[in-house]
Amino acid sequence: MAADTVTVVVLVALLASVAQSVTAFGFALISVPSMVFVLDVQDVVVVVSILALATEVLLAFRIWADVRWRTVGGLLMGSWIGMPVGLFVLVRAPEEALRLMVGVVAVVLASAIAAGIRITARGTATEVAVGGAAGLLGTSTGMSGPPVVAYLVGRGDEKDEFRAVITMYFLIGSVTAVALFFAVGVVTRDALLLALAGLPAVYAGSVLGNWLASRIDAILFRRMVIALLLATALSGVGFSIQRLVS
Repeated sequence: MAADTVTVVVLVALLASVAQSVTAFGFALISVPSMVFVLDVQDVVVVVSILALATEVLLAFRIWADVRWRTVGGLLMGSWIGMPVGLFVLVRAPEEALRLMVGVVAVVLASAIAAGIRITARGTATEVAVGGAAGLLGTSTGMSGPPVVAYLVGRGDEKDEFRAVITMYFLIGSVTAVALFFAVGVVTRDALLLALAGLPAVYAGSVLGNWLASRIDAILFRRMVIALLLATALSGVGFSIQRLVS
């Protein structure tokens, strides 16, 4: 395992954790397109899922009282349906096709967030559908957040309720995803070591993000994060296309 690979993972984990702590989204959307430059997609999805789980554990103790469990349950029900489908794609699809898919999905999802797209439908069926899409994306690309973000924003949740629901959904969903990865044997030794190397950066990013949250304009920071997401994802698409045609 090359030192430069470890450095990239640690720096990306730090940046993504800061963004997650300030905006409540963005960890996987920053991490996945960045790490595919130095790792196979399967390893990226595993590493990011483990690191994302760590960020959610850090947040969970602060949001417990605000969790709306009925909403979390509906989202998880759908997610548990979608996860095996996404896992099948991760295991079966060719590496370069996966790499291109990650870039394209990241561009689409980041663009949707930038455009302020919201899911305005309500009810358990909608929650299951949103969770299903998130679960499929989570185990195939590591990026499960945007469908859930679009649904919760469209519902008009207060800030504390939004953070509580999305954090608890991601926490339980990440535990499930990581368990599935172990069950089907896609967790490699290198992926585990890289995840362990990134954990201190996740903690440091969480502390820094919490400090920044009260000192930086949230709207400006959100725009900066989205610009970074788009730039990284577009670079990843270009890199993947170059690999496919070369």
